[in-house]
Amino acid sequence: MIFGTRHERGLEKMKEAMWSVDRDHGVRYRDPKDSEQQQLALELEPHTGPLRRILLEHIAAAPKGLTVAELKAFTLLETVYKPSQVTKLITDMRDAKAVTTTPRRVTAETVVASYVAPPQSSHQADHLTLF
Repeated sequence: MIFGTRHERGLEKMKEAMWSVDRDHGVRYRDPKDSEQQQLALELEPHTGPLRRILLEHIAAAPKGLTVAELKAFTLLETVYKPSQVTKLITDMRDAKAVTTTPRRVTAETVVASYVAPPQSSHQADHLTLF
């Protein structure tokens, strides 16, 4: 498959077509920017594990987090995945405590940041000692 425009909407349309190719013929894609070069089989519900890993790395590199809109743009321009696959993945990652979302509801403006576990209280601090 060859793509020959720089227009983002054209790229989005091409990816929609790419992911709707007949799955019965064993068509697979490989993301040239994926460091692990994992092949992506076309399925009704595509395996988004590689996209999850890529997004987690991208989010971790942004200390203040990124909006869902920024993550969708990144997905469109820097991966073989579709931007429409991002929202569900972000929700799943939030529920698995891999990221946080502010606000909790995932929209284009939602900020996604790496999950940081809340500090646990020390039981020793609760007990006063004289020694």
